[in-house]
Amino acid sequence: MIQPLLESQLYLNAFVIAGLDTDQFGTFTGEIQRKDTPLETARKKCRWAMDQFGFDLAVASEGSFGPHPAAFLLPSDEEWVVLIDQKNQLDIFARALSLETNFQQAICRTIEELTQWAEKVYFPSHAIILSSHDVSASEIVKGINNTQTLLSVGRKFLDKYGLIYAQTDMRAMYNPMRLKVIEAATKTLTKKALSLCPVCQWPGFDVTEYQEGLPCAWCGTPTQEILCTVSECLKCGHQLLKHFPNQKTVANPGYCNYCNP
Repeated sequence: MIQPLLESQLYLNAFVIAGLDTDQFGTFTGEIQRKDTPLETARKKCRWAMDQFGFDLAVASEGSFGPHPAAFLLPSDEEWVVLIDQKNQLDIFARALSLETNFQQAICRTIEELTQWAEKVYFPSHAIILSSHDVSASEIVKGINNTQTLLSVGRKFLDKYGLIYAQTDMRAMYNPMRLKVIEAATKTLTKKALSLCPVCQWPGFDVTEYQEGLPCAWCGTPTQEILCTVSECLKCGHQLLKHFPNQKTVANPGYCNYCNP
């Protein structure tokens, strides 16, 4: 999902180096804990690949899964995509947040429970991970994407441990829903990279700050809705203030602390 956009929008010759192992930066199943924020982890992936293979430009992504920051009861997928160009000292990044994810875990005590749960998480088009336990699993099988393997591993774990800890495989190559979110982040990245500073024409001119305070339509009191955005050049520091970025000059009174406390 990243490569076609980089090639069509930024005219880069994008490719993946065979055998590139980024598990050292963290795994979804917890064997290796991620030490940094998702954005910094993506940056570290870029720098590591460039150091290892002698390139001066790299692109990497990093994802996180958990409760949505606004809809706490719903799982979400947050994806970051970073482009670092060492030669031109460019560091451009973009983020996408989506509720479109199959991120789930379950403890199954029968094969029937396992197969019913698997159907809910879009198996076999989306792969599954089975393990002996949820933390520090002694046995774990990843990338299960066919019924024969699912049943075989499931029965083995039931016989040996009396239960199966199942989770969706959130690695991008095994999860088409995640690929769509990465694609959305990449589209934002390419758009940002093509946005030039109106003063020095440097790439990556984009919004760096959102300022609240859009006035309530009834009483005029500032609300938490966005009043303006601030865009800033990564090179010369030129800033551009834009009022009413969402084409709204007043806020819905439902978001006003006075009209709707």
